[in-house]
Amino acid sequence: MRIIRTGKNLGGAGGFARGMEEALLLGATWVWTCDDDALPSTENLVSDLLHVAKSTQLDLVAPIIVSPENHLRLSFPFRDRYRRIWDVASLKKDIILNQAHLFNGTLFSSKILQSVGLPDARLFIRGDEQEFLFRIIRAGFKCGTITKSVIVHPSGEDELYPAFFGILRISVPSSAFKFKYQTRNRGYLTRKYARFDWFSIDLLRYVSFFLMRRHPSFKGFRISLSLYTWGMLGYITREPDLDQTDWEEINSLRVS
Repeated sequence: MRIIRTGKNLGGAGGFARGMEEALLLGATWVWTCDDDALPSTENLVSDLLHVAKSTQLDLVAPIIVSPENHLRLSFPFRDRYRRIWDVASLKKDIILNQAHLFNGTLFSSKILQSVGLPDARLFIRGDEQEFLFRIIRAGFKCGTITKSVIVHPSGEDELYPAFFGILRISVPSSAFKFKYQTRNRGYLTRKYARFDWFSIDLLRYVSFFLMRRHPSFKGFRISLSLYTWGMLGYITREPDLDQTDWEEINSLRVS
């Protein structure tokens, strides 16, 4: 085992980028990544993923991620046309192509890293995994989630709140630190990958969550829109601003 001391907090994005860079320097042909709060369901997870990758000629393979409290419930959903799948039992395919939740247990071919580069460290956390997957798929690499391979990680479902009469859901993390990066980075990805369908739906989410309530939070809406716009304008080289008073306004809506 090689431990790399960076001397400062690089965030998830910077940490994975630094580790991947080191692996390439050491001549790795495959690179496996994992969060510090994730736990493989078996000790053979990596070898199982590698076997599937080689037998199917996939360049990136990932396990499904299940909740620690309920291993029959996914921590992060998969898309099936216009719906989201959260139940493990509803996954009918052995491989879900072009969908993966990085970096929890994900196995990358070194060809990917040599071609598209490393995760964007400027994103720090929250959104770096989506940006990297978009880049990989756009470059033509074959990716997939192996539904028989499992890793356990805290669920993102706990951060979801109903919006627009319950038709939509909005993600509101439990800390100011996560919220400001997630909102800014979402705006950045919307612009970079021309996901203007995201923008329309996100705007509806923010309007309904912050304004369509008995006591509207114009301040919360303004703060969120400002962070989102900051990302769309490409301002991702420094930590986004969100003071404690502003966060308390937003956080109060999570429990109201």
